[in-house]
Amino acid sequence: MFDATPYLDRLKPFQMATVEHIFARMFDADDPVNRYLCADEVGLGKTMIARGLIAKMIEHYSVTEPTRRIDVLYVCSNQAIAKQNFSKLAIVGNSQRAVTDRITKLPLHLGDLERELPELGIAVNFIPITPTTSLDLRSNVGRVDERALLWTMLGDERLIGRRGMRRVGAERLLRQKQVGDWSWQYEKRRIGPGDIDSTILDAFVADIRSGSPSLLERFAETAELFTSKRAWDDNRNGSKRTSIVGDLRRQLAETCIRALSPDLIILDEFQRFPKLLDPDETVGALADLLFQQHEAKTLLLSATPYRMLTRSTELDENHHDDFLKTTKFLLEHDTAGVEKMAGALVAYREGLRDLGRGGSATSAVVEARDVVSHELRRVMCRTERLAATADRNGMLAANPAEAIGPRLEPADLLQFRELDRISDAIKSQDVVEYWKSCPYPLNFMDGYKFAERFEGALKSGDVKTFAHGLDVDAVRATKPIDLGNARLRGLVDQLEAERAWSLLWLPPSLPYYTPGQPFQRASVKTKRLIFSSWTVVPKAIAALTSYEAERHLFAALDSGARTEVQGLQWRPDGPMTELVMSMPSLTMAELGDPLIVSRKFGGADSPASRPAVLQSVRRAVKDALAQLEVPTTDAGRGDPRWYIMAPLLLDDQGSPGSAAALLDAAEVLEVDAAAWRSHLRELRRLLADPSDLGKHPSDLIEVLAKNAIAGPGTAALRSLSRSAGQDMVSNLGNALTLGLAFRALFNLPESYAIVRALTETASGDDVFWKAAIDYCLAGNLQAVLDEYVHALTDWVEDRPADQGGKVGAIVATAAESLGIKTTDLTVRTVEDGKLGKALTMRTRFALRLSDGRSSEDAKSVNRVDTVRKAFNSPFWPFVLATTSIGQEGLDFHHYSHAVVHWNLPSNPVDLEQREGRVHRFKSHAVRRNIAASYRAEGVAATDPWGAMFAAAPPKDDGLQPYWVFEGTQEASLRAKIERHALTMPMSRDAERLKDLVQLLGIYRLAFGQPRQDELLAALRIAPDLEAKAHELLIDLQPLAPATAVLTT
Repeated sequence: MFDATPYLDRLKPFQMATVEHIFARMFDADDPVNRYLCADEVGLGKTMIARGLIAKMIEHYSVTEPTRRIDVLYVCSNQAIAKQNFSKLAIVGNSQRAVTDRITKLPLHLGDLERELPELGIAVNFIPITPTTSLDLRSNVGRVDERALLWTMLGDERLIGRRGMRRVGAERLLRQKQVGDWSWQYEKRRIGPGDIDSTILDAFVADIRSGSPSLLERFAETAELFTSKRAWDDNRNGSKRTSIVGDLRRQLAETCIRALSPDLIILDEFQRFPKLLDPDETVGALADLLFQQHEAKTLLLSATPYRMLTRSTELDENHHDDFLKTTKFLLEHDTAGVEKMAGALVAYREGLRDLGRGGSATSAVVEARDVVSHELRRVMCRTERLAATADRNGMLAANPAEAIGPRLEPADLLQFRELDRISDAIKSQDVVEYWKSCPYPLNFMDGYKFAERFEGALKSGDVKTFAHGLDVDAVRATKPIDLGNARLRGLVDQLEAERAWSLLWLPPSLPYYTPGQPFQRASVKTKRLIFSSWTVVPKAIAALTSYEAERHLFAALDSGARTEVQGLQWRPDGPMTELVMSMPSLTMAELGDPLIVSRKFGGADSPASRPAVLQSVRRAVKDALAQLEVPTTDAGRGDPRWYIMAPLLLDDQGSPGSAAALLDAAEVLEVDAAAWRSHLRELRRLLADPSDLGKHPSDLIEVLAKNAIAGPGTAALRSLSRSAGQDMVSNLGNALTLGLAFRALFNLPESYAIVRALTETASGDDVFWKAAIDYCLAGNLQAVLDEYVHALTDWVEDRPADQGGKVGAIVATAAESLGIKTTDLTVRTVEDGKLGKALTMRTRFALRLSDGRSSEDAKSVNRVDTVRKAFNSPFWPFVLATTSIGQEGLDFHHYSHAVVHWNLPSNPVDLEQREGRVHRFKSHAVRRNIAASYRAEGVAATDPWGAMFAAAPPKDDGLQPYWVFEGTQEASLRAKIERHALTMPMSRDAERLKDLVQLLGIYRLAFGQPRQDELLAALRIAPDLEAKAHELLIDLQPLAPATAVLTT
């Protein structure tokens, strides 16, 4: 029997109540439903609720039907979201790997679905798909591997013959013109004769033979057409190629759906693909076949399942229609149920309108609200976080004290005048929004008609001058430039004032000791997440903000130093000092733990003195070296090999075999450097016979003490052991992996520039590594990693033992974040009135995130995932710019609580959605407030972050302290979710913002109503309505488990 308890125990009380309620509605109630919507507010963990429901369902079937195969189908908008949520939802068995990511590939994997779990005797499978690739097939030819599968299934001689031109035409048809012969042959060879499930094959053949004309006959007819190479090369036949292949893929999908017969279908952020719920739509008909499968339950997840509010200006949107469509789907098109719901909403609306006219019949509104709540709760529920703070603002700072202020310059007006002139010349649209939003739009635009026409006008001579574009020569010379946009100047002004460029990681929320330079001067508190309405803006922000970072960092370096980075490069015949900071040590971890040492110097009340902590560790290291049973000499120069050998020898003496275990772990790491193998051989030799080690370097104790406190390898060893629950010896290999990731970080040009700026002598290879350790010490790296590993412990999920388990997942995520690569962006240039050579600009300090439209490309998916992980780390990027498109369901909250609205959305719901990306479980703002409030508890504990959260009293069914925690410190010092709205001076933005904020307080009252703007306009004049609006809201909180079974 499967036990769901370990999975349910991780849920907070409000999440558990939701799981119990949904499970009761689906499985236990007298009138069970097959479809249910969880509409919890953004950021409250709907994925964890789905995980809990999966666990309860598996437990239920393992008791009631012990031999039942359980299939869970997860449908989301793109593979980036699927990749983020896969490990959370795929909890056991075959589900811990994706069986396939496309329904049409199921013929190759159906046998995999039948593999039983030895401990349960049943098979459990998790299949993530997207509508675009698995359900919307008729106008899409799919991937080449899918078509190769179709060819193998159709290539049987009983269908299209053994040989002849029809066979040639059929293969051309499925190969498609864009695929080369080598790729096609390769994909065909990957499918063996016995790989295809015979059950699906037979069913598919029967399906394509049915009807008049049958799909097989239509395919054969089209194949005959393409026996002619002329017809094959004729682009006018493209629609015929696409149509028949799309129909074949669709038919195969239908056959596979019937073979799959899912038990639970999860539709995540389904508002992104509304046609999925409409059986009259092409994509909806195929999805409906899924939903109608015997005993299939469907769980819908979305904070905005329908357009929550429709403004009169949004002509293509309709909240009321969206709401009714969703409700009809949930009620499985039960006309009587829908009419009952609509009648209750009419009564609720009339009561609200009466209040808006000055009426006082609040009780009538409440009565109508309760009827609506009761009916809707049968098929949907919603939890919100707003009620968790006294002023119902959910920790939001609408006017942060350190707001970003746009800075307009006279040159901006000249740029606008030129843009306007060019717009007139190319007969394009108004350029005001381009100018307000984007610096140098004509340099950065990709895929815009405006830019395409501009290029054409340059070639034709209709536009002869372009004087106010990006100063390309200055950029190539890394000289100061005008940023060309008021909003960007405001952002960069703030980053410069905070000295953000000089930090490789954010300061920790719980520093153990006082910082050194450059952290002491810097005032960076959090990362910035920027949303724009224009796709060109993230590119421009990333390019120009990163340029400013590099320009500041490299300003002090001569041109030779910029290109000849020494850093921590491998040196085969060197003293191995490039490894010192990366190698973890058990002895150093014990002697130099700043969490423990800080307790001696008042660390429970405030950060301890860094010099005092260092002096204490110096003494401990000196005493340890005195006990080392290795002969030394006073003759000659200091032997730099002692820096790495002393910790290894101390480990071997104190814990025999541990040093060898570390070197064994090092052997299996994939490090592509001959020097790495050479160093490992030398370390083993010296460990076995240290007699040829020379004199101790004069600064050996000093360097070892600093490395014991903040060396990345040793700091990682402590963090992994106290937060992730493994002993230190077991974590040596994992800590080394992270230590080497830091070595790679310090080898980057920007890191080299930052470290060199701290010391005039850091350029030598024998000195830079010491300066890098100094930087780690100054930046409280141990506290940084303790906080980061704690955050990752909640974020990543358990992996199978052969993948390194949970600690392996934490290390892999952290190493990937540290190693995020610089991205080059191309910029259009104009020289002497003509298009010039494209300029390449590097981005790393600030990055843009893909808008999701290319999200099915594997490379794009991986890049989005890596960028998201890096932004959710304390390391660069410090700025992430994106559009709102495609980001629903993605997390950005671990190190950001500042949302920048580069452009205001038209709708208050979109404002909430954006801010919800950082207002999530244990967000950066929450952690900062927890650390400020429970410092003493954290410093006194072995696991500081676990202890601090345990010390904070839980409230509101678990919403506090995990989602909302304002802290006990002075109000002005509390971290908030910051709303930065970059309104331009003398523009309409200020009034629009005021309107949006006012609507935020009352828009929920218009839930389910037609013509919402009219109702809200009436309600706005009601006295004190905003203050008591929450009392009149439709309540969809899940019922307590004891009362969760509802009857009508």
